[in-house]
Amino acid sequence: MPYPSLDPLSVHQQSPAGHLCGACRKNPPYFDRAISAGPYEGVLAGAIKLFKYKKKIHVGRALAEHSPLLQRGDRGDFVMPVPLHPSRLREREFNQSAILASVIGERLGIPVLLNTLIRHVHTRPQVELGMKERKKNVVGAFSVQDDAMISGKDIVLVDDVYTTGATVGECARVLKRHGVERVSVLTIARMVG
Repeated sequence: MPYPSLDPLSVHQQSPAGHLCGACRKNPPYFDRAISAGPYEGVLAGAIKLFKYKKKIHVGRALAEHSPLLQRGDRGDFVMPVPLHPSRLREREFNQSAILASVIGERLGIPVLLNTLIRHVHTRPQVELGMKERKKNVVGAFSVQDDAMISGKDIVLVDDVYTTGATVGECARVLKRHGVERVSVLTIARMVG
């Protein structure tokens, strides 16, 4: 299967002049920036669905391996996947974000923390919810196991798709509450429009 050539998209990021987008000025996110490899459409959306719902792990690894995000020189102290609740993990049999984070961490030479940020509340799947419901759905769903390890550090938070930013926003809020200095969000795709 051919993989699309992608140009990274910045979401909620300051421009070189220091200006924030209107949405970020109105409701500043807890993360410092969010970068996606491309829009969630066409071949890229199809590849992510194969990976996530059809258990084609090799497709996910290839998406992460060929991501232009790896060429950007983005660095952090640790790479961390958005965690799944244990019951959702049993259902799906793998955490797609952990697979992506493992490839990205390996390629960037940054340690991956798989069990520091945990999802301790089983929430409804975000895909079933509207924009306002998504934010409420994840509030209080995450916690940190070892603040000493991440305090003062820069974290690269990895997920598959950036939709509204509710999940990564809540993860970033919790991480910063536990002393993380900076959270950069990397996703393979983002919803546009």
